[in-house]
Amino acid sequence: MPNLTIPSEYRSGLSKLLRINRESIPELVNALREAPLKFYRTDLSSAIKDKVRSVPPDDLDEIIESLWSLEYVRASSDVDMDRFLDDLLEAMVREKVAPTTLDRADLEARMRPLLEASSISTPAKGRSLLMEGRTYCRARVLTDIRPVFDSDDVVRGPRAALIVHNLRISYHEGRGLRDFTVLLDSGDVDALIDALMRAKTKQEKLKGLLDEAKTPYLDVDIE
Repeated sequence: MPNLTIPSEYRSGLSKLLRINRESIPELVNALREAPLKFYRTDLSSAIKDKVRSVPPDDLDEIIESLWSLEYVRASSDVDMDRFLDDLLEAMVREKVAPTTLDRADLEARMRPLLEASSISTPAKGRSLLMEGRTYCRARVLTDIRPVFDSDDVVRGPRAALIVHNLRISYHEGRGLRDFTVLLDSGDVDALIDALMRAKTKQEKLKGLLDEAKTPYLDVDIE
């Protein structure tokens, strides 16, 4: 994979992970292995904070955030764990997140079981799948009246008027945010509402099937 870089917001969490006692690692690993699957790392942090007593809650939040980000990068890049840990070690030393004396075996002993815990790896894989294409961000509808003038005599004023809706949808594509606008009439609004209600009904049906199959459901609400 290309040279791995560590965003500044995740460096503190990684540094704290390297500084915690070795005895704290099994406690954190066990908590992550037993944790329910959550799509958002804040939900995961809340779920395990009472089970990880040896790490201060604020430090735990930063550590989970860093692990969350790293595993998402690995899942998105489809790189095996050994290669990823090599790249991570190089990046941490290069960007002064870790000392040059950091031992590769010690890094692996800390990172591998944490990154491979299902509460970290499964949501990361799910998010990488979800982010492969364009993903919805938000929508706004602007409604206005458009007058219809007689083409031969505009002085007389509008002969009629239309009520129109401009639906602007913003979406994520890669690291960028883009949008497009479509014009809707009243029938289009009704059809769109019907389509969304059908989607909601199908979602609830599929959630029921997942429950019957005992397959965890990751509740997704991308912002």
